[in-house]
Amino acid sequence: FPNNKLSIGGGLRFNPGIDADSYLSKQINFKFDVNENLKLIMGAGKYHQALRELNFGRDFAVIASSQYSIDVKWSANNYTSSFSAFFKDNSGAPSLTNQISGIEVYFEKNILERLKYDISATYLHIESDFNDVISTANNVSYFVRGNLNYNFSKRWIIGSNLIYREGNAYFPVINSEFD
Repeated sequence: FPNNKLSIGGGLRFNPGIDADSYLSKQINFKFDVNENLKLIMGAGKYHQALRELNFGRDFAVIASSQYSIDVKWSANNYTSSFSAFFKDNSGAPSLTNQISGIEVYFEKNILERLKYDISATYLHIESDFNDVISTANNVSYFVRGNLNYNFSKRWIIGSNLIYREGNAYFPVINSEFD
């Protein structure tokens, strides 16, 4: 906490590499309270994950992921809204090498003391070497989610949610054979 409006956080994780290459994952984030209602959060990091190759042997692939995000959050008078933008660049295994970017808009309101709703709209875009061959299920032009929750007590909540999104790629059945 350099001052009462700015928070800085970070983390490191080291893998010495017994079966896979060694790696150091790192992240840093900043939170700036512009005023009582408006907050700005920025983050960046490089993360790693060791995945076993599909040949079921002892070979591992190390996936490296560089990630960047910025969030703007506004809260006042039982309203909360936010805007987020993010970018992720994955590399390492050919089938998982891609770039993901997106934005999200979020809105939440307390209607009554115990009744609350929220809605968000997300746009995701994925670029991959396999885009022409396989359309990934996460490459959606739109993703809308809404929730309505009623708190009966501290432990009991009843809620409903709605998800509306673009569908997965369609692959027609070309041939079949009875066995």
